[in-house]
Amino acid sequence: MFLPEQLSPETAPDLRAVLLAAFAAGGPVTVNGHGVVRAGTAALQVLVAASRQAERDGVAFQVQAPSPELREACRDLGLAGWLERWSAR
Repeated sequence: MFLPEQLSPETAPDLRAVLLAAFAAGGPVTVNGHGVVRAGTAALQVLVAASRQAERDGVAFQVQAPSPELREACRDLGLAGWLERWSAR
């Protein structure tokens, strides 16, 4: 799935719903962050929660092609290590 350009508090609930459906379907969950131009805390929390869910369920999770803006937002929030871990799998 492609992440929206705006990862904001407004898009976080829809992102959560899509990720929950992807986990329910079983199988690997991959999000593509190439087009992200803004990433806020609420939506990043959803992605972090998804990675934890994947770990608990033994499901593969990956953030593909994170944009520079997504990388910067993760760095600003102390999530650079998280992004590196989940984009390197």
